[in-house]
Amino acid sequence: MLEQRLTAEQMQEVRFLEHLGWRFLRDADPKVQAIRFEPGFPCRYETLLAAQQDGALVIRFPAQPTDKQLQAFGERLPSISNSVASRCAYKHRIALAVRRAVDRLVRLTEAQRYKFPKYLFGAVDSPWFRMRMPQPEWQLKDRVWVAKDSARAAMDTFYRRGATAECYGGQAIAVFSIQYELYGPEAFDKVFAGDDLAIGRPLDIKSTPLGKLTHWTARFPWRALMIPEKEQRRDSLLVLARHGRMAFVGLSGIVRNQKADVQSNENFIITSISKRALDDAVKGGGLPHFSKQMTQVWEAAAPGRGLLALPSKKRAAAKRVDELLAQPIFTELMLYVHPYGDIPLADIVRKKLEKVDTPLEVVIYAHGREDGLYQRYREAFRKGWLTPSGATRSTEPVPAR
Repeated sequence: MLEQRLTAEQMQEVRFLEHLGWRFLRDADPKVQAIRFEPGFPCRYETLLAAQQDGALVIRFPAQPTDKQLQAFGERLPSISNSVASRCAYKHRIALAVRRAVDRLVRLTEAQRYKFPKYLFGAVDSPWFRMRMPQPEWQLKDRVWVAKDSARAAMDTFYRRGATAECYGGQAIAVFSIQYELYGPEAFDKVFAGDDLAIGRPLDIKSTPLGKLTHWTARFPWRALMIPEKEQRRDSLLVLARHGRMAFVGLSGIVRNQKADVQSNENFIITSISKRALDDAVKGGGLPHFSKQMTQVWEAAAPGRGLLALPSKKRAAAKRVDELLAQPIFTELMLYVHPYGDIPLADIVRKKLEKVDTPLEVVIYAHGREDGLYQRYREAFRKGWLTPSGATRSTEPVPAR
């Protein structure tokens, strides 16, 4: 019916929605006269299959829709593709790509081919931005490492030979690795040009194709993939939490000191967050809740610091720190951080307790890069580059109830 009544361009959009997991059905009830949209909340489910089984991502048509109804439906298709529900369906594909990418990066680190830069004869982690990517597939241009020719060749070489990078460079590599796993090698090479794979200091990458989508002051229709422009002044955690836990998977961010002049940080990719952790963060008011709790951690640790602290004081402080770090926001928020791997936030806090005596905060990078990548994925489908063997397949769709 749709193929006979919609344009070829509109049918491309229909097939993209079907690719994401939407189902198109005729309603058996002859009394139903309107087209009904039943997006549900796909990000609240562990898998796309579970969301579909619970009735999400369904568009129901009357038994005999009118030409006017189908024309209006065709005009609405781009907005459906850009809806939160469609973005959530895409997030399920991202989640699988995150898992595969992180597993590969961890194995590369364990094999000692992907390293953190050192100084003092290799005894101490370098506090400065230092990187070295494998050449000649990567080249240094204007202080930014970029793929020389083929994006695929650059990533294949990295997976084979590794690199040296601190956590900010490691975060960028993880972003590209996730996209590589999402598309598969052949489609990845079609979607990404060499200059797209740009890794460098924050200010140095701002003029690159993807780096320009990370400007905090720029205007973007969507931030963090699911925050529309009208809500971009709100706490990003609170906005994303309404959609569900899956909304956070694959987002990047930083654990840093609350004092701006203390340069101690860890850049991360979110791999998962539990419902308990998310509920506690929402109840506590969003991202400021992390700052409040981590301030309590530092205050609890203070009596046990220093060479002159009594053993009893050290034991009491350690016990209190353990109690605070046992909260779900610390143990059930999982982050990929180079070179530590996939670890809970609590592990990052403990590492910082040993080095810096000021509290931390958590920042989620709510910028336009995720929407830019989603639009590339959508365009790649329209061009026929996403094949069953190349693109990530989350689950087979199930019949709607």
